[in-house]
Amino acid sequence: MVGVKDLLIQMDSHKSIVDRIRGVFSFVNIIMFVAVIGVVCTVGPCLVAILGPCVEALGRLLLTFIKERVAPILIFLHVWGVWELLSYMLIYLLIVQGCRYPPRFIDTGILIALMGALGFLPCWMYSTALWAPATGGDTSAFASLTNSMMCIILAPLALLLQSSVFGFLAVMALFAALGFSGFAFGLGFAVGWRSRDAMMQSFMASNVLLLLMIVVVVGGWTDEPWVKPFSRGLMVMGSIVHFLALLIMSSRYRWSFVDKKLEYVCINFGYLCSLILFAGLGQVFTAPALSNTAMTFFVLFVLEKDFELPWKGAGFIVPMFLTFVAMFFISMWLSTHPAFLVGLIDPSLLKSASV
Repeated sequence: MVGVKDLLIQMDSHKSIVDRIRGVFSFVNIIMFVAVIGVVCTVGPCLVAILGPCVEALGRLLLTFIKERVAPILIFLHVWGVWELLSYMLIYLLIVQGCRYPPRFIDTGILIALMGALGFLPCWMYSTALWAPATGGDTSAFASLTNSMMCIILAPLALLLQSSVFGFLAVMALFAALGFSGFAFGLGFAVGWRSRDAMMQSFMASNVLLLLMIVVVVGGWTDEPWVKPFSRGLMVMGSIVHFLALLIMSSRYRWSFVDKKLEYVCINFGYLCSLILFAGLGQVFTAPALSNTAMTFFVLFVLEKDFELPWKGAGFIVPMFLTFVAMFFISMWLSTHPAFLVGLIDPSLLKSASV
């Protein structure tokens, strides 16, 4: 036992013949990779330098042939929608091919089917540019139609492949069709809704979906194949849309709640009841996703109410100071409790109903 340490050090520092051969082949592979990159980058300039005027003449001849012979055929196929039909056939075949993979290669099949499903978007844009009028139309309605079609495509694939990726994207497409969106501007990002009607539609849909999810959990139907693919999407997107809509509605700076104090008090009371309900369900059913989401939006609720207090003059600096102090302690706490962030997207709610 005394000599084991020295023996291990000697074995660790020793390189066998196999290790050396492997190192030689790795070096050869590096040389081959560099050679391939070099050939691709220099073949064009090399031909121009060697052939000179011949390459220029061949280039002009090729461009003339494409312009006079190939381009008219391509334009004809474009005008009559042949390329459009072929593009939809291609994405259909990709989806079918992804669904044909055996269970042991299901990950590869999901990726291929996902490529086909997402390929619907450029095909749809191509169809729009080909057949839709150049001006006019309702852009919001068109975006809602596009996301609805994506949801219709993704939801059956989520059930067929039992994929949480397709299920999450289907739920996102559903809320996007209802008006929920996100976009970048300048140095920031905006997440929410462009109108009050869109927000109310998403809010009501999230309430229904979350209620159904809670019923499924309490009923013990969490292992059903029609639940598993959509659990993560319903947990994350449903909770975010629900609490974000309530957070906006509970602000005294929105809509008519500035003058109507009764409505303002009622919506804030409802928000607090919703937070307590979700936090309680998360604790009872051992579902950190619900309780952690509720705690996160409770912090946002408190910070937002801090700015609603009637600070006068330079008193606005007080809520800003308190906000930064809260951000500091929250970041310190999150750095030592990373499981909290993981719990926000952990679909354990749908796995704990049998407990």
